[in-house]
Order: sequence, then C-alpha cells, then structure tokens
Amino acid sequence: MELHIKKSHIRNRNGVAYIDCHTNLGRLRFSAGEAYKSESLADIASRIKELCITFLQGQKVSQRAEATKQEDLSDFKTLWEHYLRVRCAHLKPQTIKSYKMHFRSLERKITYNFGLLDQNAYDQITKDMPKPRVVFFNRLVSYAKEAGVITERVILRKERKAIIKEPDIKPLNLQEAEMLLRYCEMRAQSEKRWLEVRNYLGFAIFSGARLGEILALESSDVDVENDKVYICKSKERYTNTIGTTKTGKARYIDLLENAKIALKSQMLIQASKRSKKHNRLFDFNEKELMSLWLEALGACGLERRVLYQTRHSFATIMLVNGEEPLWISAMLGHSSLNTTFTHYVKYIPQKRERAKFVDFRIQL
Repeated sequence: MELHIKKSHIRNRNGVAYIDCHTNLGRLRFSAGEAYKSESLADIASRIKELCITFLQGQKVSQRAEATKQEDLSDFKTLWEHYLRVRCAHLKPQTIKSYKMHFRSLERKITYNFGLLDQNAYDQITKDMPKPRVVFFNRLVSYAKEAGVITERVILRKERKAIIKEPDIKPLNLQEAEMLLRYCEMRAQSEKRWLEVRNYLGFAIFSGARLGEILALESSDVDVENDKVYICKSKERYTNTIGTTKTGKARYIDLLENAKIALKSQMLIQASKRSKKHNRLFDFNEKELMSLWLEALGACGLERRVLYQTRHSFATIMLVNGEEPLWISAMLGHSSLNTTFTHYVKYIPQKRERAKFVDFRIQL
C-alpha cells in the first residue's frame, strides 16, 4: 500500500530531530537520527516521506525476524506456511488459491534445506517457469532472505513488464440489453425463476456492480426513496462467504430507473419466500446464474460471453450516450479515473462540436 502523509511535524527532542507524522497507515513517531538545527529543517522536511518508508521497512524486518526465531524456516513447507500466515491474511480467497497451486508445483522441485539455495539452484528452478510462478517464488525467496534463512547472494530473475493487453470487452448495446431482458420476462410467465434472472440482469446492466457485490446485497443496502444503493461487501466465489469489495472500499451508487424496478421486484419476491437461509436479495449460485445467462444469450441469437460483461455493458452504454466518465468511474468503484479510461476510452464519443456556447466570432 502506498504511503500518504496527511500532516507532519519535526520536534526537538534533546537536540535531535524527531518526526511525528499522521499517515494513511496510522501515526508514526520516530527519531530522524539527525541534529535539530534550524538550517537543516527544510532538508529533513523534504525527506519526510522517505524517512517514514525507511522506518516502516525497519519495523517490518525486525518484527519478521522476531516472529521467525521460534520456527525453522529452512524447511520450504514451514517457510510457506509462515509466509501464508504473516503476509497473506488480507488476501482474497481466489489469490490464496492460486498461491497454493504455485506452492504445490514448487514443493516437488525443492526437497532440500531451503537455506542452501544458491544462484545455480535458483536459475535451475525458475528455468522455463511461467511468469506468475516466478513472481510468487521471488516473494518467498525475498521473505527467506529477510528472515535470515538464505545467506547466499541470489539475484532474482526480473521479468520484463508484460505488454498491456486490451481488456476482453464484449459488451451488450442498449438494444441487445433490452432484447435479453424482454426474453427473461417472456420466460417468467411460465417459470418464476426467470423473473429473478430478469431482476439480476436489470440491476447488473444498469448499475455496473460486480457479480459478487450484487449477490451480497441485502434489502437494508437499498434506499429506494433516495435512489441510492450501498455497495459495501461481496460474496466470495470459492468460499461462499461474505467479504469486502474487490478494492476493500464501500461506495454509494445511484439507483437508475430500470435498476430500481428490478430491485423492487426482487425485494417483493424475497419477502414472499417462506423459508430463507439468509437476508440477501439474490440466492443464485454462480454456476446456475451463468447457465441461465448463456441460455438467454443463445435464445436471443447473441454471442456467448461471461456474466462479467454486464459490468462492461453498463460502462459502454453510458459512455456512448454521453454520460460523464467521472460518474461512471464512481458507479463502477474504480480506484481512479485512469482505470476507467484504460478500459473504455474507445467508447467515449470523439466527434462533436466543441465550445458551442461561444456565441460571437472575431473578425479576420
């Protein structure tokens, strides 16, 4: 996580400059290790962020060294379990699942004391290894170095930055979205489950919320009167539990008319159900929902695509029809406007007359 300094002070403690900083990671207080002199304060102030980072890194190393004193991390499996416990607690289940897969592959190659790893062994292990696994292995090697397990100088293999691939975007246009929703309504006349599919798609296409965010929604998150929805949690794919959103941040989104109709309909359906396992609005599992989605696409003569394309459909429909990128970015929960532009810049209308409000012309 990047360090952001909110405010800072340099205090005089027995002639030594003492830093007192309020940051996004909490309050940091430490000695700058330099004399407190009026002529050097400006120089220290210009390096406050750098000093804070150095202090935090020193804290991490000392904490990790203390934590590893009682365990023999030269055993590769023990090292991995320690790394998983100390460094991976905040990660999503999907990420941990991929880490475990990488570990199982590496464990077959590393059957010796991990502290004996040298450059030759490292090069042999990483030869022809896929990039994601190299990145994971590098993290374990770095962790072992910080814990004092590996003492040999091992130069980690640095992968070239991958060429940024254009995201696989296959959105529905407005006419295709209407066709799909009408099909669900037609099927709902004989099969009630299809009304819930219509409600899911109606909200997804006209809100841009992620699949897990929608499946975690409860009635209490919906403010129909003020046309707002509170997105603060997500249903995890592998564990079927409720966790944080992808970015770890909550947000309010505007409830557009079609999305509002869909949620009101779903709230009535949920209220009429006698036995409820939970308070969530939608009780689909992803496999069932994906199957019904593909069936609807096929019946409408539309190309197969993953369910996540409802999110892309919202973004592109709104951009093509002139809605502000900043509002769309906030609705999607992107960490920055740059993310929105990276994915959808080609859908922003370019050809239009500019500065139409200027109602006079200067003379030639």
